[in-house]
Amino acid sequence: MKIATIRSGFICIFLLLGASINTGCAVKDKSIIDQATQTNEQLQPALVTDPQLAGYLQRVGDRIVSAGKEMDQQHIGPDAHFKNGEENSWMFTGMKFYLVKSDTINAFTTGGKYMYVYSALFDLCKTEDELAAVMAHEFAHVYSRHVQRGTEKRYQALGAAAAAGVAGAAVGGKDNALQYGLGSAAATYAGASIFLTSFTSADENQADKFGFQIYSRAGWDPSHFGDFFQRLITEKGIDPNAGGDHPPLGERVKNAERRQSELPPKASAWKKPNTAGPSEFAQLTAKSKQYTASATKDKSSNAAQTLLAAFPSCVTVDNQPQQVKARQDIQRTLEEANQKQPQK
Repeated sequence: MKIATIRSGFICIFLLLGASINTGCAVKDKSIIDQATQTNEQLQPALVTDPQLAGYLQRVGDRIVSAGKEMDQQHIGPDAHFKNGEENSWMFTGMKFYLVKSDTINAFTTGGKYMYVYSALFDLCKTEDELAAVMAHEFAHVYSRHVQRGTEKRYQALGAAAAAGVAGAAVGGKDNALQYGLGSAAATYAGASIFLTSFTSADENQADKFGFQIYSRAGWDPSHFGDFFQRLITEKGIDPNAGGDHPPLGERVKNAERRQSELPPKASAWKKPNTAGPSEFAQLTAKSKQYTASATKDKSSNAAQTLLAAFPSCVTVDNQPQQVKARQDIQRTLEEANQKQPQK
């Protein structure tokens, strides 16, 4: 299979994507769900399959989804959740939360029924409250339809890169999986470079706002919602005043404190025990570290992880070194593939 043949396939995908963007029509839920499902299928090599870890993450996610459904029934949420003319029940059925192997501190959603927590982020969390806050934030992006409302142009492009990349790894065969995987993703990724930014600062603030409400209604301690943001400041040395596509981390911590003070008196009745106590949570993060360190790596898995690393961060302000390197690797692979093209 020639790289040129693969490239023709994913270029068609990107052209079709571009055509849908150029129509100016709002992207419907179904198209986002379908794209997210396709992307999830291609990210399988990076998923953590350990039953204990996978089951735990899903149980935390189920609590979040249940709280979101309660808010939906009470008509609590942003206008985009209620005024787009589409029903919302799909958001509360079959939602999947996955742990993925990656050295990048990140979590993201493609806007459909899948949310991904990177192992480096999970390992950094010291309590379930920190993890649940990040996961509630991600679900709030889905709940608020941020992908459908405009940033879908960016994330669909990234989804196409992931799908084309790992699909390319599959057709490239065992010996050429990484080359074909990255080569397939590269042109899609480069062609979509104008979309390679994260959600807007307003989107992130709204996801914090409704993520906080979902998190609190799900029973976690609202006083700990900002703990993970604070950990990024104190342990990772991120400037609390640095902005960009995200509100500054210091502002996000203060907003969490303010939102806690504004909770109604009945909020005290929402509190529930954590899904895992401190000792069990420490055991889970230790197991995650052991699992990812010992996981078998092959070219297909490496390609999937490179693509995961290239996604914009949903938790940090600046691009992490792994993200920069992943994008450089993809761009370099594209250039090498172009040089190997037969001249017409």
